[in-house]
Amino acid sequence: MRRKTYRDEQRRLRKRIADATRQRDRYDSYLKDFSAAEGTGSAWLDAAKQEAREYRSQAVIARDKTEEALKRLRRTYWGARRQQLGRFARRAFPVAMTLSTAVLAGTLAYQRAHPRLPQPRIVEKVVRYETLPIADRDVPDGVKEQLRAAGLGTGRLYVIDSRTEQAVLYRLRLEEVKRVEVSTGSRPGDKRRSGDHRTPETRPGEFYHVMSVERSKEWRDPFAGEKGAYGPYFLRFDSKGRRLARWGNGRSPFGLHGTNHPEEIGTPASHGCIRHLDRDITDLVKHYHLGVGDAVAIREGILSRQPNGGDGGDHGAR
Repeated sequence: MRRKTYRDEQRRLRKRIADATRQRDRYDSYLKDFSAAEGTGSAWLDAAKQEAREYRSQAVIARDKTEEALKRLRRTYWGARRQQLGRFARRAFPVAMTLSTAVLAGTLAYQRAHPRLPQPRIVEKVVRYETLPIADRDVPDGVKEQLRAAGLGTGRLYVIDSRTEQAVLYRLRLEEVKRVEVSTGSRPGDKRRSGDHRTPETRPGEFYHVMSVERSKEWRDPFAGEKGAYGPYFLRFDSKGRRLARWGNGRSPFGLHGTNHPEEIGTPASHGCIRHLDRDITDLVKHYHLGVGDAVAIREGILSRQPNGGDGGDHGAR
């Protein structure tokens, strides 16, 4: 049954129900008037009352039958509609599954051909800047040179030496609060091109700042496809500094993160980022609050007792 036919039939039955209801109400009014005039003893009045009752009964029966016909019409129409939709679903389901499988396969193929890091999930956005004067204490000369050339400081300074694979966290008046082993780029020297497996270093007076702290536990290595390759946190460097954006499509791909290969910590083995043990990167973020706005300096020999290399003390070059 077509929808227009169904609506026309429904409208006709509703009109008949309304007419029968009006007739019933009219005869109810007649019977009420006849009851008010009762007692006159007229035979004509008794005959009129009997006739009104019969007409009222006929109106009620017609109304009930029309309502039943309307219910049957609705059941027939919507039952046919459900069957039609079921047939359509049975035919369309295999086609939809085929299309969705093709789209998923194409998406996976594109992601394998163009691997990239997930979009960042910002853990904190509060930028912390405090004065960091250079103190006359047992601080490597490379760190002092870095701060003197910059002419300013930050609340926390994280210094990474790509020669010794050591990293030190300083705060306030150059107080050393945390020293860990790391893994920088597998090839020595400053980064020159994409894919050269070198870590981009900072010049004297230059810093990288942490742009975001991202949860990276579920990330996969775009090179090997391994899950957990970035550990629990990824501290991304900002792209406003020196040339980092050009290797990440406008967003810096470099930062500090954990690793799923703890045996490589202490050796140059990364693709350019600075790897940490998972417990160390968690400790830096949660307990020492290294985060958004803090400065990071990376240079070969920066933790040596003399600037631009020299004796590295207990943490000499390998």
